[in-house]
Amino acid sequence: MVSSFKAIYDQINHKFSGLDTTIAADVQGPILESLGEIEKLAWVGIGFPMGSVAAILLIGWCYALFEIKYLMIGSVLLFEIGSAVCGAAPTMNGMIVGRVIAGSGGAGMYLG
Repeated sequence: MVSSFKAIYDQINHKFSGLDTTIAADVQGPILESLGEIEKLAWVGIGFPMGSVAAILLIGWCYALFEIKYLMIGSVLLFEIGSAVCGAAPTMNGMIVGRVIAGSGGAGMYLG
C-alpha cells in the first residue's frame, strides 16, 4: 500500500514541480501588466527556489522524525495554499509571498 502511494505521489510531485516552473516563465508578461512593478518581477521567479532552500533542512529533519504520509499531504497542501495566495494576490508583494510559500511546499513534495 505504501509503495503504491509513494509511486503515485512521485509522479504527481514531478508534474507539480515542472508545471510551476513552466507557468512562472509563461505568465510573467500578464503578471507585469496586471500588477506592475517591473523592478520586482525577478522576485517572482526566484521566490519559489528561495522558499525551497529556506525550508529544505527543516523539512528533511521532519521526514526523519514524523510519519511520511502526513508530511507529504501537508507539503501538497502548503504548495496549494501558496498557489492560491499567488492567484489572489492584489500586489506584486503578495505574489512573491505566495511563491515563497509554494516553494516551501514544493521542497517538502520533492523530499517526500
